[in-house]
Amino acid sequence: MNPGRLRSFAMSAVLVFALQAAFAQSTDSGAKQDMKDAGHETKQAAKDTGRATKKAAKKTGHTVKKGTHKAAHKTEQGAQKVEDKTKDLDNAQAKGTYDVAMAKADGNHDSDHCPRCADAIQNTQFPERGQNAANDRAREVHKKAGLRTPYWDWTDREGEQHYQKYAGTPPEHLLFGLRQALDMLFAEGLDNVHRRHRLLAEAVRRAIGVWSEGQAIGFNIIEPNERSDSVTCVLTNGHDPEALRAYCNKMCGVILGHGIGELSGKAFRVAHMGHVNAPMVLGTLGVIEMSLAALNIPHAKGGAQAAIDWLSAEVKA
Repeated sequence: MNPGRLRSFAMSAVLVFALQAAFAQSTDSGAKQDMKDAGHETKQAAKDTGRATKKAAKKTGHTVKKGTHKAAHKTEQGAQKVEDKTKDLDNAQAKGTYDVAMAKADGNHDSDHCPRCADAIQNTQFPERGQNAANDRAREVHKKAGLRTPYWDWTDREGEQHYQKYAGTPPEHLLFGLRQALDMLFAEGLDNVHRRHRLLAEAVRRAIGVWSEGQAIGFNIIEPNERSDSVTCVLTNGHDPEALRAYCNKMCGVILGHGIGELSGKAFRVAHMGHVNAPMVLGTLGVIEMSLAALNIPHAKGGAQAAIDWLSAEVKA
């Protein structure tokens, strides 16, 4: 190769490498400066963000605190409204139920064809623990209710979905039991059911009337026409009714009801309404008379026989 041309090529290569090095140095310096500037800006932005966040948090805390007090006040007002509305509904519903009960108690009243009674029965709802009947008056009050809960919202209960008629999952076993009980009532006939209750109740009263001649056993309800056909409360006049109940239970397997409220420790109760019949009632009366004798509680003998005599005279062959 020509020495001159070789020298020229070498100088060109040196010049290229020098330019690249200079360019690299220049670029590296600029990048460092840019990174330094960017770091400064980021640091400043972080400070600004921190101040803004602190200010916003302080403002939010004040708002939350204020909102909490306001919410608590509204909750207290809401609770009072719920209580007031519940009382209105209870009063309206109780009034409607009372009207129907009084109408049915009227011997000349045809409850089966009465629109008021039919409406109350038709609008009976089924919560998980019992039936809830509402007449037109209660339903009108419900329309104006400002606060509603899922359990007591009758509008929601009348929805198209089957589960809306209950407070959650339908109480299936209770419904099956109710269905069976209704079938039994209809099979016997309501007139026969009412007659059975009256006969059994009077049989119990006949027995107590005889026992009361001993001055230790007596009726809680003095007026005969005010005594219930569902249950009879029997006073023991100074003798321990719990000892009598314990004897009936432990010796004979018969459980009597205890006195309630002011009559606690002073009386026992005999139920004679529902799924009961003559053998159940007569057996209970026989056990009571047996316990009176065993515990030396003064009484006239023949109470159970008086009940038998009453039933045999009323239930013809």
